[in-house]
Amino acid sequence: MNQPFEYNLALSRDIGWFTEDEQQILRSKRVAIAGLGGVGGGHLITLVRLEITKFNLSDFDEFSCENTNRQAGANIYSYDKKKLDAMVDMAKAINPEIGMKLLPEGINAKNTVEFLEDVDCYVD
Repeated sequence: MNQPFEYNLALSRDIGWFTEDEQQILRSKRVAIAGLGGVGGGHLITLVRLEITKFNLSDFDEFSCENTNRQAGANIYSYDKKKLDAMVDMAKAINPEIGMKLLPEGINAKNTVEFLEDVDCYVD
């Protein structure tokens, strides 16, 4: 069965962890994550489940078999797939309404300002 996504219903069980007002505050925040492997991928999925709906994400690498034991997005279906693409797919499968600015070339001297633009928090 394929149900439509309803933000308030999908995240209703977070009430108690957060008030409805706090939930709306979190919904408005933007988080930057550089690298979506062992640490960043887990952070992304957790933050999506905790109400965050805006992200600046960067990763230039691909998943492979040796990532399976420790990286949230690594599985036989994501081998040879860009980590950024795989993790965006996972995050959007949880909340299709999230907004993302993507930097597939990784972070470098030329794009650091763009990566951190409008960010409330950087997570690493």
